[in-house]
Amino acid sequence: MFCQNCKQQLADDATFCWHCGQLIKSPDIKYDFIGYSQEGLTLVAKDHSWGAINSSSGREVIPLRFEIIGPFEKGIATAIFTKKEIRKKGESKITSVKVQIDTTGRIKLHGPQDCIIWLSPKYDSWKILPHEYIEVGIDGSYGVIDYAGNEILPLRYDVCRCYSEDIFAVSLAGKTQKIKLNKPLK
Repeated sequence: MFCQNCKQQLADDATFCWHCGQLIKSPDIKYDFIGYSQEGLTLVAKDHSWGAINSSSGREVIPLRFEIIGPFEKGIATAIFTKKEIRKKGESKITSVKVQIDTTGRIKLHGPQDCIIWLSPKYDSWKILPHEYIEVGIDGSYGVIDYAGNEILPLRYDVCRCYSEDIFAVSLAGKTQKIKLNKPLK
């Protein structure tokens, strides 16, 4: 099979041209746009959300969570991420944030004392807290992880706030309580 756009020969099961990015008609194509390949990744977009697939296998490596992704250089790219800022009473403010990502889509955060933290792209909100914790959220459910990504409080609360060094105020279905790490306070 040959690409209609650049006339390069392609594998018979190709869904797009690896040379020019042209889509090849296929009933199971899931992207609106397939971009250039770089560092083993091919940028893809659907409904104005960007991610990346493995250039040889076509497997999605970076989820479609970014407004745009720039070129990768030495495994790092600049991207624009739609972040939901965690606010009081479960309200959120949506902002576009310029971030750096690696070839797996992890977001590079800068913690205290120049500490580098790599955050999974599954979270749509985050706030770095003192004492090596990060308040995180997915679709309006909030919890807490440590800098290594280990879950401290599960992502199930409507509101989750750092109250002091190891005490968090959480709210679920209108009921608020304080939690000391993983033990409810009396």
